[in-house]
Amino acid sequence: MKSTSKLIWLALLIVACATTSPDQQEFLENLGAEYGQLLRKGRYAEAEDVAEQALIVTEQHFGPDHPATARALNNLAVAYQARGKYAEAEILYRRSLAIDEKILGKNHLYAAQTLNNLAAIYQSQGRYADAETLYMQGLEILELTLGKNHPDVAASLKNLAGLYHEKKDFTSALTYYTKAAAINPNYKFKIIPLLDEMGKWQDIIQLAAPEVKNGNTSPSLLGPLATAYQQTGQIQEAEGVIRILKNADYRKQWQKDYRNYVLAYYYLWHDKTDLSKECLRRIMIPRYLKYASTASKFQKLFSDPEFQELTRK
Repeated sequence: MKSTSKLIWLALLIVACATTSPDQQEFLENLGAEYGQLLRKGRYAEAEDVAEQALIVTEQHFGPDHPATARALNNLAVAYQARGKYAEAEILYRRSLAIDEKILGKNHLYAAQTLNNLAAIYQSQGRYADAETLYMQGLEILELTLGKNHPDVAASLKNLAGLYHEKKDFTSALTYYTKAAAINPNYKFKIIPLLDEMGKWQDIIQLAAPEVKNGNTSPSLLGPLATAYQQTGQIQEAEGVIRILKNADYRKQWQKDYRNYVLAYYYLWHDKTDLSKECLRRIMIPRYLKYASTASKFQKLFSDPEFQELTRK
């Protein structure tokens, strides 16, 4: 639910504008801007420090049960979650949710946002039934408050599809990705990694190759396309895709991590185990490393006792 999460600090600042002095308002605005920049750059430890500072200031000014405090709690939880500190993040999300439901009501957008974030934590922990329940609750709120064709509803459907994909429930994943893509056509490319898992190589080439030819360098396109070319014996085409992937100027951490995931498989395919391991060691976001550890293509690599330490990263 990226489009909703972008509103977290904005909501805090709107509340702050009505009840704070100009100096306090400027201070919160500066903290919010700094926090957002650090998150976008993948500097999660620093983002956590800023969010902790903001929570102290917000709670002191607004009190422990104010919606602004709930937003500050949510922001700190996001930083914790990005660093794999799931237990700490869960506590803050639950406190934020309790405030929102008490003050704003159970069907408020902020409650849906927190339910989504909490579901993502459970998904990361393999608590799929709990995650599915919360994703569904969040989706119901969004459809009720925004309508069934809103971009945030599409994002929520995409999140559910991602959960089913991770569970290897490919039929349900395809259903929800298709629903999401009907609202936001950009989500049609989310189907490509699913097709990769299903071994639908020609379908991948048909969907991804034109996009890459038009300049789309998303690693979530390039990775499956390179694999599809390799699996169908089109080695020259696969090498070309890998060159694009290596040279792409990625700024976001998830893009860098996805690239390392793809390169790890590429090197493993060519029996360059040491290079494959090195790429996996560069992955910073825990869920990508977890995904690699459970992917069939990496099973032999992760069965090495000396390499299993990465799963505890």
